[in-house]
Amino acid sequence: MAKRTALFVAASMALMTNPACPAPCPTAGIAAAVGANPIYRFGADTRLTCVGAISHAGRSYLIVDYDWAESVQGAAAHGGTPHAAHRLMVLAQAHGRLTYVGFYGTDSAPLAVTDDRIRLEGGEIVFGRDGPPAQALVDGELRVLGR
Repeated sequence: MAKRTALFVAASMALMTNPACPAPCPTAGIAAAVGANPIYRFGADTRLTCVGAISHAGRSYLIVDYDWAESVQGAAAHGGTPHAAHRLMVLAQAHGRLTYVGFYGTDSAPLAVTDDRIRLEGGEIVFGRDGPPAQALVDGELRVLGR
């Protein structure tokens, strides 16, 4: 886990922050919260951006834009073709710790994160009393909260 966290922190050198987010963005806490989840790749091709924080119905969430685009060299090292992933990570914040809640697959970074919603091109993901919705219709596509 320590090696994975170190790689994660190193990969986040291009990290940008949003005034509504903790400064600096807690990359080590995010890495610990994600743990060994196999859908995330961390390395030089990974960029994380804290895009906002949602406080709603007594709960707090950190919204992180995850962008991974494998380089041609990275793909060639394992004999494959380059792959990429773009997700909005949702992490619960409580008692100084982050807990991974899930992600929404997206095509681009959010336009804004305010009060109880994430504004995206073509729609919004609105958090309810129980937190992030299991699914949201954005730009004609169903966005599902993945784990």
